[in-house]
Amino acid sequence: MDIKIRTAVPGDLEGIYSVEKECFSDPWSKNTLSDLIGSDKSYMLIAMYEDTIIGFANYMLFYDEVNITNIGVLKQYRRMGIGSILLSSLIDNALKDGYSSMTLEVRTSNTAAKNLYNRFGFVTEGIRKKYYIDNNEDAEIMWLRK
Repeated sequence: MDIKIRTAVPGDLEGIYSVEKECFSDPWSKNTLSDLIGSDKSYMLIAMYEDTIIGFANYMLFYDEVNITNIGVLKQYRRMGIGSILLSSLIDNALKDGYSSMTLEVRTSNTAAKNLYNRFGFVTEGIRKKYYIDNNEDAEIMWLRK
């Protein structure tokens, strides 16, 4: 399978939004995603297979650290390493741009995502109680420091 990873552009919005809606129980709005694409405070990548956006990942910059906000892959393309490629690409870009501290929040029940983050060296350093508004689930706060 020939997967292409590239920086998102405004014309990718519909595909990104489709992935967002499938992957997240409380998806971000199309307007929010649009604001992130091309923002100087955000970096967004997409994964393409043929002419279809099958995944995306994003981080936002806060002072001297990176907050990874979203990594999503369409269900039929999961467990193929696409999430790993996206996460690796985000980390590589952050390091290239001089950011050595990266953080994210993940649902305490999302074992697959936590395993992915652990493989890349993220460690849980805290809990945000009732972080997710759709079901009041806690979030683990994970950090990677290089």
